[in-house]
Amino acid sequence: MRRTTILIGTAALALSACDRVEWHLGQEREEEPPATAESLDDLAQAVEELDALDGGETPAEPEVVQEPVIVDLGISGEGVLAIVDARILTMAGPVIESGTILVKDGVILAVAENVRIPDGAEELNARGHTVMPGLADMHVHHWSQNEGPLYIANGVTTVRNLWGTTDTIRLDQGAADGSYVGPQIFTPGPLMDGPEPIWGPTSLVIETAEQAVGAVRTQKAAGFEAIKLYEKLPADAYRAAVAEARRLNMQVYTHTPASLTVEDVVDLRVDSLEHMDGVGPAIVRDGVDLPGDKGPGAYYQNLLARWGNADEDKMAALAANFAANDVASSVTLSVTINRLRHMGNPERFWRSDEAAYVPAETRAWWDDSAAAAGPALSADALRDARRGQLAFVKELH
Repeated sequence: MRRTTILIGTAALALSACDRVEWHLGQEREEEPPATAESLDDLAQAVEELDALDGGETPAEPEVVQEPVIVDLGISGEGVLAIVDARILTMAGPVIESGTILVKDGVILAVAENVRIPDGAEELNARGHTVMPGLADMHVHHWSQNEGPLYIANGVTTVRNLWGTTDTIRLDQGAADGSYVGPQIFTPGPLMDGPEPIWGPTSLVIETAEQAVGAVRTQKAAGFEAIKLYEKLPADAYRAAVAEARRLNMQVYTHTPASLTVEDVVDLRVDSLEHMDGVGPAIVRDGVDLPGDKGPGAYYQNLLARWGNADEDKMAALAANFAANDVASSVTLSVTINRLRHMGNPERFWRSDEAAYVPAETRAWWDDSAAAAGPALSADALRDARRGQLAFVKELH
């Protein structure tokens, strides 16, 4: 049977963590006391007596039919939507092959196999369809309100935005009150980088520890719940920013700055490292000759050479350090390797259906990157690097 997926909104993002959902994923049973030797002997004697009475045949046990548990919330149907006869992926238990979801005012009230639908409720028949929680994209750059419907159309109801502005907070508020068709947004403030920032004047330029502390406090006051630290921050400024964010109960998302190693960053117990940035130098096998820092495509050649020559023991040790310090890794493999595969033939990518939704400025940046990367993108180098990255992700897991 062909199935279609229905994605329901932000209230369904993480059903397993929702404390207002009435869960009925299976019937509870009282545990029977364990059988003893004495009870088993009594049972055997009883069976022999029954066999003698019935000519040696053991009577068939009567079939026990359990009535399905019916969930009745005892509420009126006003404003209630009942999605009925749906195949439900709960993410908190077994798949419900035919069940009902009750929703009111954007809140899921019940997910169960059998629900008494309140009188007057609106019913949506989902027979032949699958209902699942919304997806969360854990690394995006959500710049424009034009992007919101694209997220929702693809089932993404929550995003973690890795470079925010006050406009980002406004979009999140609009998603919450219904004035904007888009995902719930968790976001840091503007990118914090060092002198001559990689992304130019749109970044906050931080040169000293005092400036770092001031920038973190300002972002907290503006309503941001995290900071994003970048690659040119001086070591003292970086450490000061992490410490102040911790004091203010803000999360820290980061690349590895050139002034520190990835081990230094992990030891500071940041919340997440993006793109596995800085991991390559930490896990490359000793004695591997790298192309160097000069010439066309040198950055990409070094990236691929390090991952293509990864040391298993170094990967295991670094992954253990991530775990010991409770640091998450947002690996973004589609950026770190798959993007490079497409960059070998960008015109083929631009002919794809999804390319129609890429903004012009993003396309221009992509084309420039592809031109710079071109000399480095051999099939063998890409294959070996991807194998190394997947091996490290497995160690992290």
